[in-house]
Amino acid sequence: MHKNTPRSNWLIPGRAYILYRPPASTPAVIRTGSVRPDKATEEVNVSDIIARVISQKGTCTAQHKVGDEFVIGQHTPANLCSWAFYCLFPFAQVLQFGGSFPWEQDRNKAVVACPDAENPVVFELRRPLP
Repeated sequence: MHKNTPRSNWLIPGRAYILYRPPASTPAVIRTGSVRPDKATEEVNVSDIIARVISQKGTCTAQHKVGDEFVIGQHTPANLCSWAFYCLFPFAQVLQFGGSFPWEQDRNKAVVACPDAENPVVFELRRPLP
């Protein structure tokens, strides 16, 4: 890349960069049913991940309950505990870009717990199917 181009500010000489571009055949948007408690119907990007609370023990300070759902996409989900989000985000990124986890039987999901050992909240992350 020529050093006078705008992107030259953040490129480091000698480093290799890989840019991911989703396949052109991927639909941009799908429709889902109730994704968040506050919205009956919502458009969700295919790359968005749905996080659903599947287990909660003790007292969650963020008041998450079994059945709560959040959409993890380009923005931090409203009302999602920041500590839980920090744990979920790396797994959501893998699913968003087509990856999977060898320990999960379903390649479109991951089960992740928040870091509060005394009041654990367990989330199921799921890639929406087109």
